[in-house]
This record gives sequence, structure tokens and C-alpha cells, in this order.
Amino acid sequence: MKAQPTYPAKEVKVQTSSYSVTFWVAKRPGVEAFLKTMSEYFEIVIYTMGTREYAEMILATTGLQVYISRLFHRDHCVRLSETCITKDLSIVGTNFAKMVFIDDAVRNTKQHPQNSLLVSRFQGSMSDCWLSMISSFLLKLAECDDFRSVSRKFDLFLLGYDLPTERCVEGVKLPKEIKSKTENTRMTWRLVDDDSCLNEFGDEGITSSARGILSQAS
Repeated sequence: MKAQPTYPAKEVKVQTSSYSVTFWVAKRPGVEAFLKTMSEYFEIVIYTMGTREYAEMILATTGLQVYISRLFHRDHCVRLSETCITKDLSIVGTNFAKMVFIDDAVRNTKQHPQNSLLVSRFQGSMSDCWLSMISSFLLKLAECDDFRSVSRKFDLFLLGYDLPTERCVEGVKLPKEIKSKTENTRMTWRLVDDDSCLNEFGDEGITSSARGILSQAS
């Protein structure tokens, strides 16, 4: 965050030969415990629209790099137009059946909707509980033969149903009771539908959330 926040955060300056910018970095509640647990079941990869220097500085500042196996940044994004870029998971690997893409912006998930799990953007609230909520889901998901469709399976998890181990295709026929509940559940999610384009320095407002990619460890 470029302006000093009202909650505890650390000031970080990123400087390269072409620019210099100051950010305020705060850890999302539970992020270290979340990454430590997830690293036992998944390979954790960071994929950001920010620059390499920016991403490395954030990881070094938070001390979370120990849980991260690979880092992808703006240079690895796909350009859709002169002003817009997006993330392409094919650069991470080809086994999409075992890949979960966690992000807080809808625009970043359009290339791989079957693998995507949208979470609320972290705004600094120390009562934020997103990571603890999705942690239990991801542990259940790790038992599935095919993680897709991640969002549909998250619906079922929130409703207390067992997750199908095979691929759950969007639009698949579900029992009427479950279908109705999953549609209503979607309305309770606090999602960020932000189609604005990237600014010069990367994701504005980013903090050390669990944004990234989880692929099942071999």
C-alpha cells in the first residue's frame, strides 16, 4: 500500500534503475500458519502482476519465502492488449487437475476458471478469517483425484457436503437441493470484481495474503 495504513504495517522501499516506490506491508492474519500447513500438502507458487523486485522484497520483508518453491511475476504474465495483462497457469505446469489458483481479482482468473478460488482482498482487518476458512477446504480438496471445478467444490464444502473426488464440471446436474444452496452460497462471498488495468508498479493494495498457486506435491 502506498499510503500509510491505520493498522500495524511495515514500510518497504522498492528501488530499481527505472523507479523507486514505497509500500506498506502487513501480514494477513494466519498467513504463516496457513502456508506452513499447505506446504505439507502442496507445492506453493507465487504468481503476481507486480515486478520481480517488488515480489522478492515483499517475501523477504514478511519472511514467508521459506514456504515458496517458485516465484512468477509481471514478466511471466500474458499481454491481452496495450494496457492489460493476465496470468497464465500453463507457465506453472500442465497438470491442471492438481492445481488451485487463489486470487482476489476476477480478471486474473478468466484464463483458468476451473482452477480458480476467489478470496476477498485483504484490507488490513485483524479479524480477517479467510485463510482459516479456506485452509480446511484445501485439506479436503487435496484428497480429490481432480481438484476442478475448485469454486463449485468450495460451494459444496461450505454447505457441508462431501467433495466429489473427480472433476466437478460447471453446469453439471446436481440434486435440486444442492444446486439451489450452491447458487445462494455464491451470494455470500465477498469477491472483488475488478476489471481495472494494471498500474505501473503492480497490484495496488497488495499485502502478504495467500495469493498464489497451490499444486499438489509429488
